[in-house]
Amino acid sequence: MQTKKCTGCGIEKELTEFSKTKGGKYGVRSKCKICGTAYTKQWIAKHPEQAKQSHRQWLKDNKQKVRLKTKEYWRKHRDKKAEKDKRYREKYPDKIRDKKKIYAKNNPDIINESGRRYKRRYPHKVKCRSTFNNAITQGLIQRLPCSICNNPKSEGHHPNYDKPLDVIWLCPKHHKAVHKSS
Repeated sequence: MQTKKCTGCGIEKELTEFSKTKGGKYGVRSKCKICGTAYTKQWIAKHPEQAKQSHRQWLKDNKQKVRLKTKEYWRKHRDKKAEKDKRYREKYPDKIRDKKKIYAKNNPDIINESGRRYKRRYPHKVKCRSTFNNAITQGLIQRLPCSICNNPKSEGHHPNYDKPLDVIWLCPKHHKAVHKSS
């Protein structure tokens, strides 16, 4: 096995303990991996702004590579991401709502197209909700409190979209829970 003396620590080490490089002797760097890491950390500590700028530039120049690595990481850690996203949504509901409002305001075409796509995909649901909302407006149906917690701010849940006026009255919290469980 070939060896080389590290210019950082001065110890003779195997070539596998050095990072590869095109320009170095034997195709490896002059400092071993341990010394190279230590040097890099010291340099970053001394030049934080330059290090940030260099990192930003690298990210900018390697967008596709970063995107693929990120996608691959989250594919492998799907459960971890789901848990992280859930904690964030629970911690910052106002922030999420505000971001959605801003997005909708700035992208009306995308939002409108999304609505049209939904109407094409689920015409029976759209018709059912429309019939239900018209019945409330005309006074044919009286809004009732949540059937679980008696919250007066309730929504009509359709267990069967073929029966538009047959609903279970649920508050937003319990309505969401019913949809999550089914």
